[in-house]
Amino acid sequence: MSVSDLLFDCGAELKKLKAKLIDQFADSLDLEIKRLSLAVHYREHKDPQGLLQELNQVAKDFSDTFRVQEGLMVFEFVPKKINKSLAINYLTHKFLDYLPVYFGDDLTDCFAFNRINEINGLSVQIGDRIESQADYGLDSVEDLYALIAA
Repeated sequence: MSVSDLLFDCGAELKKLKAKLIDQFADSLDLEIKRLSLAVHYREHKDPQGLLQELNQVAKDFSDTFRVQEGLMVFEFVPKKINKSLAINYLTHKFLDYLPVYFGDDLTDCFAFNRINEINGLSVQIGDRIESQADYGLDSVEDLYALIAA
């Protein structure tokens, strides 16, 4: 399946997911609709635990297309087959003579760390918010700036 096909499939399912959430929860959700994903922010929700249980049930209905990615007071529906490793594949095929280096600090970066490691690139996690398979770590973004400026 091509990336274009994946994008089309995810777009159609994303519309169904959005409709389901709006129908089920009316106006009680803080939805952030992205190009290929949908995030539910629940910092201000009156019953966050109850909401999470209901969202997990909705996630089961869409588990063929989306995986759930939880963050700090956010529940995100993300396409299963699309992640940052696809971008790495594209870039490493386009720029063959370069050493791929990847810096990240979020759960979404774990796919990229793993792919970079598979192709013998350099993976660097910033901070300690997540556990990853990055080869190296930096304590902060400021440390990254200092490294680049050196």
